[in-house]
Amino acid sequence: MISQSSVFWQRLEIFAAKENLRPLMDAYRDLCHYFENGAPLNKLFEYYQLISRITLEFKEFKENETRRMLSAHIKRLSQLGKHTEGQSRKLDGRIAKDKVENVLRDKSNLFLNYAEELCEDTQAGNIGAFQPNHRATNYQLYQIASLLCGIFSPLHEMKPHEVDYMSLINAQFNLRINKTNLPAIIKHKMNSFSTVLQHQATLYAMELSMEENDPDKQMWDIWGKGFIEAFKIRKEKFNPDLKPLPLKDNMLIWHTVKSLIDREFGGMDEANAEILLKHLDRVHRAVQSRYVFIEIYETIKKINNLDEREKFMQSFGHQMELLNPNNGKPHKLMKQWEFNDLEKVYDSMHRHLCDESLGLWEKKVFILISNLSVDLQMMLNDIFQKAAEEFIIPKLLVTNMETEAKDSVLDKVK
Repeated sequence: MISQSSVFWQRLEIFAAKENLRPLMDAYRDLCHYFENGAPLNKLFEYYQLISRITLEFKEFKENETRRMLSAHIKRLSQLGKHTEGQSRKLDGRIAKDKVENVLRDKSNLFLNYAEELCEDTQAGNIGAFQPNHRATNYQLYQIASLLCGIFSPLHEMKPHEVDYMSLINAQFNLRINKTNLPAIIKHKMNSFSTVLQHQATLYAMELSMEENDPDKQMWDIWGKGFIEAFKIRKEKFNPDLKPLPLKDNMLIWHTVKSLIDREFGGMDEANAEILLKHLDRVHRAVQSRYVFIEIYETIKKINNLDEREKFMQSFGHQMELLNPNNGKPHKLMKQWEFNDLEKVYDSMHRHLCDESLGLWEKKVFILISNLSVDLQMMLNDIFQKAAEEFIIPKLLVTNMETEAKDSVLDKVK
């Protein structure tokens, strides 16, 4: 982006003037020219002069935009009239306050997205007036936030060795995003945000909190004062014996993540948002399928003999049959093709009950689970957990009672 044709700069200048983004355009152009051949270490004084000038121009730009936004907000409130409900006016006021506080950041994000899109448009041979596409919709931003929370929400209590798996998820996710044709600003922000979210989600799931002297704390703070606050140790509000809540189910975390996604990615092109969503969905499916598979595999492995495993599969099959659209019940919880996909997983599990090889189960069972939608994966997990509770837990209670009885007899013999 640093070295661009004169056509690009001319088109960007015209567009910036039209959209009232001239101060951002000037700063962007001057910084690109300054770093065109790398960092000129012999021109540090000129660099500080440049930064000082840009800072003053940005300050003035922010003040002007703030006045404009407040004026528009006051005008809107006067048009609404006195009959507007107080609660609605308060909400509108909070939204306006948030926009004012982030006006410079929002405008900068928007401009940088426009600049990258215009660069691609120019490289495609277009020389006319730049017509940007629609920005990401609120629903797309909601989906992005929701998928990110899902990706970094373990389905069960995390063990120390699983922290490495969370890091692997993040590394694979960033690699996938970097291979896309998304603008560099989106790649960079998504890589950074996913790393922050993965780090905080791991601490949250492990019931730990970030140390004040953490060397990375300043980087986390960049994403917002409320971000770390939202992830504070969950023992403060939740029973430590509970399994980790999905991040989206914690309203403080969810609202924090959603507001950050709105702020940082609201300026992206609607088509780019769709590309990002497709990749997020693939990662989400891969992550959740792994959690579901490991839970199934480890549970089956705990059942010692084949006869007991057969009995468990009967219980599991009974729970599945309750969801069969052809069971004659009026309320159908899934479509027939969805049930057929779950049956394929069940049949593969049943065929390989006598084999405990993780490699074999990954080839025969995991591959089927990973092809399911996230909703079907979660439904499979719920059915399996219910069957496990009804079959395994009573047996564990009986075993514990027998052990306690034997210990009692031995104590008396002594």
